[in-house]
Amino acid sequence: MSLEVASTRRENAGYLGIIHRDGAFADDKALLTEYIAGFKHAMLFTPTVVLADHMMFSPNFERAYRKDEGFRDLLRAGLTDVAYFEKYNNGRVFPLVEHRKFREFLRRKRDPRYDPRIPECPGDPFDAELEAIQARAGSRVPDAKWRDPIFTRFAAQELDNGTLKPVLGKLYTAYETAFRRMSEDLAARNAPLGIVHFDEKHKAPGNDNIFDYMARVGSLGTIPRERLVSEFAGAIAHAHRVLLIKAEMCLMRDVHAVLPSELRAYRTLALSDSASGTIDEREAQLKTLDLDLSAVSVDVVASLSAAEIVEVRKAAGDFFEVLRDGAGNPGSFGVICSTLADYLKRLNAQLAYKAVPARRPGPVKAMVKIAQGKIARHTALLDDAVAVMFRIAGAFAHSYYKHHVAIEGGDAALDVPLKEMETFATAAIAPSALERSINDIPAHLSLSPGGEQVMQYE
Repeated sequence: MSLEVASTRRENAGYLGIIHRDGAFADDKALLTEYIAGFKHAMLFTPTVVLADHMMFSPNFERAYRKDEGFRDLLRAGLTDVAYFEKYNNGRVFPLVEHRKFREFLRRKRDPRYDPRIPECPGDPFDAELEAIQARAGSRVPDAKWRDPIFTRFAAQELDNGTLKPVLGKLYTAYETAFRRMSEDLAARNAPLGIVHFDEKHKAPGNDNIFDYMARVGSLGTIPRERLVSEFAGAIAHAHRVLLIKAEMCLMRDVHAVLPSELRAYRTLALSDSASGTIDEREAQLKTLDLDLSAVSVDVVASLSAAEIVEVRKAAGDFFEVLRDGAGNPGSFGVICSTLADYLKRLNAQLAYKAVPARRPGPVKAMVKIAQGKIARHTALLDDAVAVMFRIAGAFAHSYYKHHVAIEGGDAALDVPLKEMETFATAAIAPSALERSINDIPAHLSLSPGGEQVMQYE
């Protein structure tokens, strides 16, 4: 089956990193409801959702597709694009079924009986579903040969920025030495860096990754490789996972990141200038919206049908438009706040009729923080950025705590308000109330002056 290469331009689409096959949601069947809710929630807060072809090859994607009719219908409702990245030897892109076969071919250590290029290659029951997705979803065909070279450039930039220095501490010099030696060795073979060089889970057989190179740096003394992996594998992999998503987004137009919670520490790396991804609060406009969002929870969102999501999205038009056009205009702050408040109120009202077993009784307040101001470390710029921090059915359930004070100190306004809310709310709410509200969907939404957007689930 050949793939239609033509694709249509979509404005302000969201690249759905939360269902990435290497993410926390991808494998664990116990997280299937959260997986489905994350997909549907993104549909409520971004005009078009973009999935990479490799996101469809995780256990929870197949479970969600088979179990949930709304999940299936949304993939063919004109709201979803599939980006086809994977190719054979940089040739033509793989259709989804051939991609699935090629992954099986590699898993079986290139057993010739499973070569996807032969007619006798075994099929799979899910192949028919993959063909249906491909036939109904929109398509994007990025020039994927540039993905790893772009990733290499981004990784080198973050090395120069010292992004991982706070994590590695005194070991950062050894990391820097190892990084440069690894880069030089790969360059000598005319090969770019890839995620396999930074993610221990994807270490390529027979090839050294960053931990092998670090273990050979003399200044580390007797620190074993196993300890390096144990202490730093997560942070190094997460930072470079964001850079890989950023590289993939660079090959598509008008696409912003939708990131999972495990990447929260590195979400600003997805913006064009990762060294300036926060807002300087000294001259920022800040506003708190105190809203009733009791109807919006993981269970409710997961239960939505495709028709219900399409209906709810009718109220989102102004919200989508103001985020696209108003982020760089200081005079638009009031419009951003009021439009977001209106949409969230209508969202809660439209979902209030949903009856799900896990609905929690009693009033629930959500504190939505919005900040707009100059980009930190670039305050000479004329353009402003906006950050929206919202907790859908926030973690302040069954309490009436409110916090309205000026933000002080030198931290970025992008992060401080939510951290302060969490600190004070934890002290104000009994543990039992926090336990009852643990099934919430908190998120951040930030935009840079250039229009790049990052939605971050917490």
